[in-house]
Amino acid sequence: MGELFNNYFVNIADGVPEITEQSYGKELDAHPSIQAIFNNNEQLAVRNKFAFQYTNKTQVEALLLKINSRKSCGHEGIPPRLVKESANAIAGPIAAIMNHSIRTGQHPSHWKLAKLKAYGLRESSCALIGDYLTDRMQRVKIGDTYSDWMSVKRGVPQGSILGPMFFNMFLNDLIFHIKSVKLNTYADDCQLHTSDVHPVALEQRINHDVQIANKWFEDNGMKANPAKHQGMVLGKTDYPFSFSTTRCPERFGIILDNELNFKEHISSDWDSNYDDLLDKAALFLL
Repeated sequence: MGELFNNYFVNIADGVPEITEQSYGKELDAHPSIQAIFNNNEQLAVRNKFAFQYTNKTQVEALLLKINSRKSCGHEGIPPRLVKESANAIAGPIAAIMNHSIRTGQHPSHWKLAKLKAYGLRESSCALIGDYLTDRMQRVKIGDTYSDWMSVKRGVPQGSILGPMFFNMFLNDLIFHIKSVKLNTYADDCQLHTSDVHPVALEQRINHDVQIANKWFEDNGMKANPAKHQGMVLGKTDYPFSFSTTRCPERFGIILDNELNFKEHISSDWDSNYDDLLDKAALFLL
């Protein structure tokens, strides 16, 4: 079972075309996202360049001493307690390794680094991040069983501290393309919203920018699923919108409703908690 899951996660994006310099020029300068980032930086007069700073034994040791020794081992099998208690001895070598990485990172052929460079990262910092993202491996654990290691083809390291930040930077320029409506994002979940007294104008703006968003996902090597797009109309109207609408969509465990009174969510939450209380009461009586 673990092998099936691992194989699915590794190969899930096989049908998505690669982003290459052959299609968008040297360093992807002609890619719509790279151009949007550069244009935005010019408007904001952004000139600062980010670069990783060298560290030292004192800084590394301070971080090692903050490790929660009650946490379980990672896949390398080193107990956190051992790392914490050895902080004074290993902080110096770790600092030297980190500084060496900052100084000598190798630049890979990874197109997402073009975005980091467009945002203002120096060549050496892009090289270090590129080395971090290159030749990654993953496996799946189910209970006490592990799958074999497989090479990661797409995406950022799952469960890592830097992964969410890298993904946010990757997705960030979508907002530069959505101009007719407002955009909210949380990870890879996006909501477009706008208001108008005229349903026809409302529909035209939403449909226009939904098409732009879908094109952005395609240009950036991702898959949009139009069949799962849902709309919610606030207010009363009999206008037959061309997109699918629902009265009570669920977002992140919260059931919304087109009157914003949360009755559906409260009712659902109460039913769930009430059932749990009955189960616990029955268990207590037994």
